[in-house]
Order: sequence, then C-alpha cells, then structure tokens
Amino acid sequence: VKAAYGAVLCRSGALAAWLRVRPGRRHPWILNYHHIEPQAFEGHLRALARHYRIVTLDACCEHLAGGAPLAPNSVVLTFDDGYRQLCGQLFPLLERYGAPATVFVPTDPVDTREPLWFNRVKTLVRTTAAAALSAGGQEFPLGPDREAAYVAVMRHLNRQSVAARDAMLRELLGGVELPADRLERYEPLTWAEMRASPSPGSYGGHTRSHPRLSRLPRAEAEAEIRGSKERLEEMLGVPVRHFAYPFGGPDSFTGETVELVRAAGFTSAVTTARGACRQGGSLYRLPRILCDGSVGGSVVAARLSGLWLFVTT
Repeated sequence: VKAAYGAVLCRSGALAAWLRVRPGRRHPWILNYHHIEPQAFEGHLRALARHYRIVTLDACCEHLAGGAPLAPNSVVLTFDDGYRQLCGQLFPLLERYGAPATVFVPTDPVDTREPLWFNRVKTLVRTTAAAALSAGGQEFPLGPDREAAYVAVMRHLNRQSVAARDAMLRELLGGVELPADRLERYEPLTWAEMRASPSPGSYGGHTRSHPRLSRLPRAEAEAEIRGSKERLEEMLGVPVRHFAYPFGGPDSFTGETVELVRAAGFTSAVTTARGACRQGGSLYRLPRILCDGSVGGSVVAARLSGLWLFVTT
C-alpha cells in the first residue's frame, strides 16, 4: 500500500505540483543512512534527484547560518559509521547521480581493521551457541529473543567508561571466532579508499571508538571528539568540519558534549532527532531522517513532501 501510494504521487505529477507550493519547501532535510543495498539506494537516488535538490552539508549549514539561500526542497545525504560497502557499491551510484554525501567515520576501526565494537557484539549475540554471556560481573541470558539480549548487553556496555567498556569487550569476545560472512557487512573503509573517493573532503568526525558520549567523563569525551578530527585530517589532508554524535539520540550527548564539539573546531553536528532543519536553530543539534532499504524511493519522496501525513496517523 505504501509503495503504491508513493508511486501514484510520483507518477501522476501530484508530488511535483505539491513540492512547488508546500509551506516547508525552504527547510532542508538531512537524510541518515548506515548500510543499504545498492539496488534500494539507487531507487532512493532516482526519486530524490527527480523531486528534490541534493546539496552538500556545507551548503546546508551556510544557509542555516544565514548565508546563501538553498534551492527549495533541498536534501543532504549522510552516512554513519564508514562501512566499506560505500567504496565498492554506493560511491559509484552517488557519482552517477551527481549526488554529494558526507560520511561520518569512527577512526579506530579504520586503524585496527576491526568492525565497530557493537557490530561484533551483535554478531556474537546472534550466532553464539552459549546459553548466556557475562561481562563485568553481570550475566546476560540468551533466550529465543536474541534482540532483547543484545539491547541488554548494549545498555550495560554503554554505561561504562571507554577503558571499562573495552575490558568487558575483551571478556566477551576474547578467544571467540566470529563468522566472517556475518562480519563482512560491517567492514570499515580504509584510509586509501577514503583518499581515493570522489570527494575526500566529504568525511566527518564520529569519535574514535563510537561511545555514548553522555556517559563519559569530560576528558574521555574530549579525547574521542578531538581525536577523531585530528586523525581524519592527518590521514586525509583536508579540513574536517562536521560531526555526528554516536547513537545520536537526546540521551547520547549533553550540553557539555556540544561545547566540546564546538571547541574541537567542528562547525556543525548532526543528531538522530527527526525533523527538517530551520534557520535560527543550533548548528550543533541538526536533525536527520533515518533511511534504509525497507521502503522504495517513491515512499521516501512522498514522506519528505509531507503528503504522507494525509494517510497516516
């Protein structure tokens, strides 16, 4: 039903007509991707390129700060976590459609060549034959609902300092050989791939190891934030201006975190709060819309237009 409704809007001309007059057409959207299959992503790009203007995050922030205006119905594409899938599968599509994107990269996985810690934990929880896992003196039963077990483990790990979390990860993952076919999806980009990508300047900070910054002491949070910027600039040789809070929800950063991001030299920071961007709002709390391959491009285009609200509650 969703796909049919989106297709009717796109093909009938109703969406195009609405986008010319819709009240919010001057407020840009920032879209947030992580991992998406190429065929699904091309469908998104096709619909977005037809009905919206895909602009850089730099241009969006300049507009929000009171600078040059953006074209109506502008969208920004962002990717979190820096998966290697981008290089082989998604960058060619972005080039084909002339679509800029910003990729937020945690730097430690690029250096260690290991997938992000929570992806390794997720793989362990989903594949182990053990009846329970233990970390930091706490036991986590693994019943039929492995997703609930994963959430419980993550909640516990995210309460820790970086050092305590890493010690618990060694306890959980030490001596365990995780299935390579499950981890392939989470393989990080390499520095060489980033330097050779269509726009090496389109990378942003995402901390060093992807912790929940709101739970860290100030010194640790600062090291994670500033360290990611310095490492990216050292390895890519270009300024790094934008930042994404790991996890991105309102409980994942604080006012102090925002000040640390600003003090590190970033000019903006994105969250996972839903909404369009508006002039006068904080450039360090920019909202984004989460996107994945579960719906087609026509559905994404319809949702962003606001017409989706007429048939959903």
